[in-house]
Formats: sequence, C-alpha cells, structure tokens
Amino acid sequence: MKIAIVDDEENWRRNIYKKLKTYFQNADIEMFSSGDVFIEKQEVYDIVLLDIKMEGRDGFETAREYALYGEDSVVIILTTHSELVKRGYEVSAFRYLDKVNLDEELPEAVAAVKKLFAKNKTVYIPIVNEGEKVFELKEIVYAETEKRNIRIYTVKRDFLSNIGMTELEKLLGNAFFRCHRSYIVNLDMIKQINRIDVTLRTGKNIMVSKRKLTDLKKRYLNWRFEYANA
Repeated sequence: MKIAIVDDEENWRRNIYKKLKTYFQNADIEMFSSGDVFIEKQEVYDIVLLDIKMEGRDGFETAREYALYGEDSVVIILTTHSELVKRGYEVSAFRYLDKVNLDEELPEAVAAVKKLFAKNKTVYIPIVNEGEKVFELKEIVYAETEKRNIRIYTVKRDFLSNIGMTELEKLLGNAFFRCHRSYIVNLDMIKQINRIDVTLRTGKNIMVSKRKLTDLKKRYLNWRFEYANA
C-alpha cells in the first residue's frame, strides 16, 4: 500500500506519519512539503492525506489536479479550519479530519478506509472449463453448492467452480457470510433477513439455517453500520 502525506508543516507531517504507521505497518508512506511538490511527482497512491492551507497550491487545488490521474485513490483532507469543510463537494474527499482532534478522528477514518478496500478487493477463483478468473468481491451476489461443485452468481452471470466451499469462504473474507452449509452470501447484497431465508437485492431468496440466523443478523447489522460511515 502506498500513502502520501501532503502538509507544509513538518511537525504535522511527522506526527501523522507516526500515527499511520501504527495502522499500516507495511505501507510505503511518503511525505511532501507542499501540493506543488506532490503534483510534480505525478505518482499515484492508495491513500492521500492533504492539508487544506498550504503555500502555492492549497489542498483543494491539489486534490482537483491529482484527481486527473489518481481518481481511484482515497483522498482525506486535513484541516484546522472547520469552516472550509463545506467546500468538500469540490473534490469529493473521503473524509475531513480535524488535525487538532486527530487522535479521536483518525481511527474511524482508517477503519472506514480498510473496509472500503476490502469491499473493492479482487479474488482469483478457478472456473470449470475457463481456468482461473478474477472477480471483484462487490460483483459476487452469492454462491451455492451444486453437486460436487459450487455455482457462483454475480450481478451479470453465473459461473461453475470446483473450489471447495470452505476454501471459497476463506477466500471471500469478511464481506461474505456462510448462512447455510450450501450458501455463502455477500452481506452487501442482502435486502432483508427473514425467519428461514434471506431476500437479496436481486429478488432471489436463499436459505438460512436456524443456528446461523442470530449470527447473520449481528454480522449484517454491523456491516451496514460500518459501511454507512465508509
């Protein structure tokens, strides 16, 4: 993971760097003393933290120019000027953090970023007669056992895989829940949880085992709360 910190005050740069290292220990974190220096490098990062008030290009101008080539990055604005946050529509920032309250606000922002990355994760799954294919987690609706194989349903079409159900469950991660021995569901695709089944956004209903129902409800509610803030 690559992270950029853009702030014209060295003490803030180093303070933020130290805090980020506790959350992203293996990340490559670079520091820039101005928006001008940052834009000059023309490098793309996974996360960019930008101070608003800087000499030369300010945070908003830097964010707009960076979006021309780094549109997939998560941009977080840093400020001690809360009155400027209302201009957020200009750059579609992921978060606005008050530098004075960084200890309180940074953990939530980091958690939201990690969940966003998990949601956009891609996985490789072996498909019968097609070989290994790459899938975005957000495009997988659910999976169900089909004899000795697994049928994987995406928003566009379905695929037959010879991967094991337990192996697939581990591969898909926390964005999915095994609600029945024969089904794994994308939590983000759930529309409603019923007494014996789940209604998906596609209109499809899939079974939920009684012993899994309570855990599914807890996981789903936590998921919705977390992503409402992501």
